[in-house]
Amino acid sequence: MVSHTRHGCECRARCDATDATQNHGLMNLKSGVDALVICSRNRPSQVENRLQELQQFRCLPSVILVVDSSTNDETRKIVSKKSRFFPVRLSYLHAPPGLPRQRNCGINLLRGEYPDLQFIHFLDDDVVVKHDYFDVVRRIFVEFPNVIAVGGHDEEIQNTIHSGLIRRTLGIGSKLTGVILPSGIAIPPVPTAATYSCEWLVGGMQSVRARIFDLISFDSKLRMYGEDLDFYLKASTYGEIVCSSQLPIKHLNDPSNRDSQRNIQLFHNGVRWHFAKKYPDRVVRWKVLLAAVALGLGEIVRFLKTRRIRHFEAAIGNLEFLFCLAVGKSTLQVVVDDR
Repeated sequence: MVSHTRHGCECRARCDATDATQNHGLMNLKSGVDALVICSRNRPSQVENRLQELQQFRCLPSVILVVDSSTNDETRKIVSKKSRFFPVRLSYLHAPPGLPRQRNCGINLLRGEYPDLQFIHFLDDDVVVKHDYFDVVRRIFVEFPNVIAVGGHDEEIQNTIHSGLIRRTLGIGSKLTGVILPSGIAIPPVPTAATYSCEWLVGGMQSVRARIFDLISFDSKLRMYGEDLDFYLKASTYGEIVCSSQLPIKHLNDPSNRDSQRNIQLFHNGVRWHFAKKYPDRVVRWKVLLAAVALGLGEIVRFLKTRRIRHFEAAIGNLEFLFCLAVGKSTLQVVVDDR
């Protein structure tokens, strides 16, 4: 059993740490360590695929840690088998479910073992990166000392961003990308230059200077991208956040463990309302409400045109959020786990 506590993250979990030569776990590495944390839950095939891809990379982080919340041992067995022949140290940590909890537990373990840890990369188990990804990230961190976080961009997202006048007026669109609007809506970063300054990074693949975790952590009570937005709203006061055109990623969007469109929209609206209370200088309540109305009506129109059930579910999620507010139900309960 391994027990670590830092920044409010309480993690009591089993750790199987096996390196390529001896069963020493996470031992001393050379100065200037960087680490990759892969978070997963009940997706052993995705973890196996990512490790298979990483095995072919010329440039890898010093250590890879798979943080898993599965209800079975399949992922642990895969990591244990792969670690025997992996080109860098490959380790396994079983942690409580929830992406921010997983990340915090991984951070705590790695920083406890490596005082000279420089960068931590976070990869979702269903995200594919190019073979030179980590080399590019290192170069950006070295070239720009004020940069505290670097992220890639999903090329498929570019075609889903709309910036028409009506959408901008309603607070649900922007000509800029990688920004958090006063309505709380986050526009994904799409780099317009080699290195593009932005306000947040999509959580599928991001790299952060380890020292920032002396100051902040991922809020383990938030979910549904709320933890990423909250983290970068805090992190932006300590340095620059950038997205690079040299870091394309492919998000496979594995359907397992995913909520319905109703829940997704309900959660997203709840997160925005929560941020309006927590960050009133960045997110405005009436703009959150206007955006929820606009999004709900827009999904109704799409459903009437296409008859696709996902649009109907999304409309229900937006309208249900407004109903919760009208009857006085705490929307904080929608997005926050108070256990």
